[in-house]
Amino acid sequence: MAGGPPFDPAHLKKYGVRFGVAVHASRAGWNFDYLRQAGYVLCASAVHGRRVPLLQFAPVLPNALAYKPAVWKFGGQQTAVFISRLAADKVPSFEAFIELCLKGNIPFELAGGLAGKEARAVKRALQQKYALPDKVFIGEVDTQEFLTRQAKRYLFAGGVGQVILEAGQLGYPCLVCSVRGSGFAFFARRDRFGKLYAYNCAPFFEEHIRLFAADIRRVQEDLRKVYSGNTARFLLAREINQSCALRPELKKYERIIFGGK
Repeated sequence: MAGGPPFDPAHLKKYGVRFGVAVHASRAGWNFDYLRQAGYVLCASAVHGRRVPLLQFAPVLPNALAYKPAVWKFGGQQTAVFISRLAADKVPSFEAFIELCLKGNIPFELAGGLAGKEARAVKRALQQKYALPDKVFIGEVDTQEFLTRQAKRYLFAGGVGQVILEAGQLGYPCLVCSVRGSGFAFFARRDRFGKLYAYNCAPFFEEHIRLFAADIRRVQEDLRKVYSGNTARFLLAREINQSCALRPELKKYERIIFGGK
């Protein structure tokens, strides 16, 4: 909803153009005028429809993946990696990841594109706050290609949203780093994956986060299990491949945009 070139919905309709809106991020960036005029509205998470009456009946089209085999196996890895955009709205997620790693004395790296004024400003702010050297910032990566190559290097992957699905499908333990920021990081677990996926792997409200991470003690216990190689409860590949398959979601999308049911 935010960013991109301006357009005139009335002008589009004059020429018979049907446009849609995909609601993905927090409502702060939404243009409700566009939502009301759109031919269709899609939500990335069931949460949006429950929170915003305008979206109660909008179809939910969650993030999805084409199948890839799991590649990660525990082998005494020590380093964690966080993958995200270096953008202002992602700073709280970076902070949640960094602070958990610092408290646990875990070596870590941060992956994200470094080009552009905003990315450079975010990098500079994180370096100043946490005294991070340049080598911690490893630049932009293709998540699944990168994690496939680096399976023997990283102990777990941190992120939010699509990154959790991509890393989890490859077999990595996944640290969900909520945009609530410091203190709101937790490991995705098999027994709660269905609910986490319903929130697009990006829970925001505190009552949602409490479903997955009751308190810091459980997060610390989960971390100890990951470090010891007792990772069975965090291996999400089967659940992801069963519930996040790309093809049925694409077929659903085609029906929606062409006016079908």
